[in-house]
Amino acid sequence: LRVAGERVGRDQPAAADGGRFWQHGQSGGSPGGDAAGALASPQQHPKTAQWHRAEAGPEVLSAAAGLGLLTLIAQVEIAGQTRVLLLDDCPAGLDGFYAPARNRIGLCRNNHSSDAALKSTLLHEAMHRLQHCRQPELTDQLDNAHRVDALEEEARDLQNWSDKKPGAAAEWLRRQLKDHCSD
Repeated sequence: LRVAGERVGRDQPAAADGGRFWQHGQSGGSPGGDAAGALASPQQHPKTAQWHRAEAGPEVLSAAAGLGLLTLIAQVEIAGQTRVLLLDDCPAGLDGFYAPARNRIGLCRNNHSSDAALKSTLLHEAMHRLQHCRQPELTDQLDNAHRVDALEEEARDLQNWSDKKPGAAAEWLRRQLKDHCSD
């Protein structure tokens, strides 16, 4: 997800709850931000219910994504006990999302220009997974704009750290996910 200041023409926080994103997708826009939301309802993208990583299968996945990205995806899935979906049909402006109701992270390949950008979005969305593991009741608080802003700020901080020190940020997140998301 993008930092709020990077959103073109928007000075409001991202539409972090699925309801506002869903309304945005249906109406072409809504108060509260753009389609780059962080936490999503299953309606945000129809593929949040699937268990597959890509429609075309693993051979396309390995050809389209670098080994480093695939390794990070596997680490997040194992440590965070979640599923990461690589999607090629997201609406413009949606980089990724975490759908707590389905425990899925969606990465929008069609809206990224590099594996590095996908990794950055993955770390951001995995931070939302960690937040959910720490406080499962967060799903019920997504209508609170102040709370959503705090969640987004924490995820952006990790994303910014990963831009400077990707290995350290990814390892910290992997350990946190393992500690907080294990049964």
